[in-house]
Amino acid sequence: MHFLHESLFIFFYRIKYVRGVFQDMEKDLILLGATGVEDKLQDQVAETLNKLQKAGITTWMLTGDKKETAINMAHASGMVKSTQKQIDLCEVLDKKSLFTLVKEIHENHANNWTHPGSYLILDGKAISAILKSYDCRTRLSEILNRCDSIIACRLSPVQKSQLVTMVKDSDSLNITCAVGDGGNDVSMIQEAHVGLGLIGREGSAASQSADFAITKFGHLQKLMLVHGHWFYTRHSFLVQYSFYKQVACFLPQLYFAFYSNYSGSTLYDSWFLLMFNTLYTLVPAIIYGLCEQKYPSEYLLAHPELYKNNRHNSLMGASRFVRWFLLGVWHSVCIFFAWNYMWPICELLAPFGHGLPSLGVMVAGTAVTVVNLKILLEARYWSWPLILTVFMSICLSF
Repeated sequence: MHFLHESLFIFFYRIKYVRGVFQDMEKDLILLGATGVEDKLQDQVAETLNKLQKAGITTWMLTGDKKETAINMAHASGMVKSTQKQIDLCEVLDKKSLFTLVKEIHENHANNWTHPGSYLILDGKAISAILKSYDCRTRLSEILNRCDSIIACRLSPVQKSQLVTMVKDSDSLNITCAVGDGGNDVSMIQEAHVGLGLIGREGSAASQSADFAITKFGHLQKLMLVHGHWFYTRHSFLVQYSFYKQVACFLPQLYFAFYSNYSGSTLYDSWFLLMFNTLYTLVPAIIYGLCEQKYPSEYLLAHPELYKNNRHNSLMGASRFVRWFLLGVWHSVCIFFAWNYMWPICELLAPFGHGLPSLGVMVAGTAVTVVNLKILLEARYWSWPLILTVFMSICLSF
């Protein structure tokens, strides 16, 4: 053990002495056995990835494993298939050759380089070089957007988060979701728009830093294809419906101004202005946001391609916003001018009393009835809480 004794007092060339200590200790050993942890795929991984790809979601594998292991795992999970064209950026020796290859792939994408069904594989060394060049990074981002699957091997945790950032910055419409199960995935999970942590044997760091935590990769099917679809349809409808109901209810006050000679008189009672958004129309919107199901969960799982219909925020485009605005204007016109036309007849019959307050009550009650019936008619899933709250809100307004 003379190397060990000498290395205690050596401060220069310590690596040489440490290597000597290792060689001195590791000899004449008898191998008794070996232990290891089996690293295998969970159940339903291939089925889940297949459905996500049918839904139009580009799948990435960001791993620290070597290239061969990453490719084998991608084939075993069904992420890539043997019939797909492979674009390999791992075997490039120097930066200049790498930049030239990326440029050729970008310029010749129409020549079967990145045809539908291709996948790209790159390693940490290539990523480090590409991220330092703005032009090469832009070309790579466009190439990746045309690939169905991407395999990135030999990555550090920082490089994983850098790739997520690159995808986010390449197109503002790109929505990223990172799934990880270990501590080396934390930076990637926190960088993505939505972070999912798998609770497994590699600790709880990923699940604690994620937005949502699941116990099995197969649960991703229902989380994204079902609950993700439901959440987006509910959210997009309620945002536009909230705008529509304000237009339908309060535009009659603008019409009333022409008849009141701009005197400042209000059509509605002050209590109605307070209760419209807090009582008369609030509860049905909450029930809709909790219970609405455009399609049943079984149907969404069986038809993952329905997820494509909501890509690029399609349900909240400008055309839909204009449609809801014009619908609110049309309903406000019908509500106000219908009662304005019938009011002289109603005054002759005199069941509602006379004067402005009675007209305001009838216009307000009709507006509440219309906007509540609208949410009931737009709902694809009629539950008894929704039906009950809609009719209770209508009754409370009169």
